[in-house]
Amino acid sequence: MTSSEKKNKRNGLIGTVLFHVVLVVTFLFLGLTYRIPPPPEEGISIDFGFSEQGLEEVQPEDNSLESNPVIEEVIQETIEIEQEIVTQESIETEVIEVPKETKKEIVKEKSNKIKVSEVLGEYKNYEELISDYTRLVPLLPFVIKVSHWCGDARVVMTEKDLLENQEVLRSHFNKLMLSKYSSREPHYQHIKPYLFIEKFLGSDLKEIKIHCIHGKPYILNAIKNKTSGINPYASQPYVIMYDTNWKKLPFTRQDLKISSIDIPKPKNLDEILTICEELTSGIDYVRLDLYIIDNDEIYFGEYTFTPLGLGRQFTDKSVEDEMLKIYSIK
Repeated sequence: MTSSEKKNKRNGLIGTVLFHVVLVVTFLFLGLTYRIPPPPEEGISIDFGFSEQGLEEVQPEDNSLESNPVIEEVIQETIEIEQEIVTQESIETEVIEVPKETKKEIVKEKSNKIKVSEVLGEYKNYEELISDYTRLVPLLPFVIKVSHWCGDARVVMTEKDLLENQEVLRSHFNKLMLSKYSSREPHYQHIKPYLFIEKFLGSDLKEIKIHCIHGKPYILNAIKNKTSGINPYASQPYVIMYDTNWKKLPFTRQDLKISSIDIPKPKNLDEILTICEELTSGIDYVRLDLYIIDNDEIYFGEYTFTPLGLGRQFTDKSVEDEMLKIYSIK
């Protein structure tokens, strides 16, 4: 091998090594990324009552209602994320269609202590809803929702609000009616999409989410927004954790910071825990969401069977390890 060939071979080897080093470094910094905070709480929501203020977790792309002080998002536990939307036409799947009133009757049959919000109307699309305008106006204020989504609800307080926001509401709900919730949550694709209106329960609701294992309440999430209104997008909510004796626990939801705030013990805590046992009997694990209104009446919110996709939920991982032990006993 000549001197020139040796030199070319050495230069080629050096160039190859440098190229791969740059490639690895680029991949480490740009190719392997982790979302902080992680994706918000997700799970299948059987939405019988006042929509999770949930929960869950999806903010639609059209947020023009946020600037309206009256028609606002009704979600307490929300992180703004971008969610993949799959159109109805792109995926064919068998859907489950159960009338909303039938679902509410099932809940009331399990417990005579629970209240459910009244359904004022069900519709195939927003045009059908607005054709019912004359009947609906005397029923204001009310909440407009869809059956197969999360973070979709809109509160309409007055006839003026309904009229001035026609196009915003039409665009928002018709888009959802033609969409699948997310390819990451395939169980939502089996829920029949429809639009419905429920009675407005009030803006000063107390929200409690109870993690139940084999029909027994285990830990409670008490929700408190930094702002007292019904627009939690203005600031992140506090999620304060308690045991069944209302002793504050030293952890919170995994995407939030632990707060020094302490929420007063509900006067009807014993009744809340009894309702939990009645509504979750026969269910291995579920997070039960309840709402307490001014007169201490307890309203059903929803069952969430897979909160956060059953991934890590709390800042203290040992909590979930302990929950798994309890779950595995039976």
